[in-house]
Amino acid sequence: MLGIAGARGFGRPGHAGADVPVELRFVDLLLIIIATLTFLAVLLGLSGALAGSGHREVAPRVATTTVPTALTRQTYQLTLAASGGDGAFSWQVTGGHLPAGLALHPDGVVTGVPSGQGSEPVTVQVRDGQGRVAAQQLLFSVRPVGAVTEVRRDLELAHQTVLLPSGQSGVPYRYDFQAGSGVPPYTWAMAGGKLPDGVSLTRQGALVGSPGSAGDSTFTVRVTDSAGAAVTQQVRLTVDPAPPSFWDTVLTWLWRLITWFGYFLVFVTFLTIVFGAPPSQGNPGLIHRFRRNRYYR
Repeated sequence: MLGIAGARGFGRPGHAGADVPVELRFVDLLLIIIATLTFLAVLLGLSGALAGSGHREVAPRVATTTVPTALTRQTYQLTLAASGGDGAFSWQVTGGHLPAGLALHPDGVVTGVPSGQGSEPVTVQVRDGQGRVAAQQLLFSVRPVGAVTEVRRDLELAHQTVLLPSGQSGVPYRYDFQAGSGVPPYTWAMAGGKLPDGVSLTRQGALVGSPGSAGDSTFTVRVTDSAGAAVTQQVRLTVDPAPPSFWDTVLTWLWRLITWFGYFLVFVTFLTIVFGAPPSQGNPGLIHRFRRNRYYR
């Protein structure tokens, strides 16, 4: 039985000492090539999956840089925000002391009723599930209730375009807006524009959800304090594309290898037609005959 285009493969000694050609069938060669390509595709896909996406390897960062002023004997609540990391955040105070009556909980919420007045520089630290940490110094101020008029004027001027930390398609996202001043508690609402699909704004100022598609979204939020003062702020959120999955990477590389193999078959078919064995041999084709020490045309 003949092999590829009438070809025979590598020889082995016969009974009389002569070289006897060993048949190499087309199906055998094709299966070997397919198995090799599949192995390479899986190997390349696995290496890409192990490398991971840079988005998940970003160290945590404290996104809150300023905190609203607290008022004496008024309930105060603030949620600290962080970006990067793996999302499993734990907070603590590592430097200074919060004003009397306030406490920082492990989930990043500062609550309490301040009893004094003044300003306290405090260093807060966030730690993610992999043990990576980030710290930020914040200035907590407590003013008497009589300073509300000045604080309200500051709130009305605090509007500007803000670029939020970017999110990733299909990955849970959270960002907590903070008011720079005013009389807590605050109420947040949409004032214009459109949020990314899958993301919503809570009344407490938390932007939460899993973005459905990549792209930029510009929208306006409005915050109202308990004294009735309100201010709007335009913000922009960028959603990055989701990283390819392991099997997407494998299939992509497998498709590329199959495509290259197709080009190779076209090329060798052309060579077979042009440089095939002479018709007098009876078996024209790409591979003629291989023997252990001789090559016959």
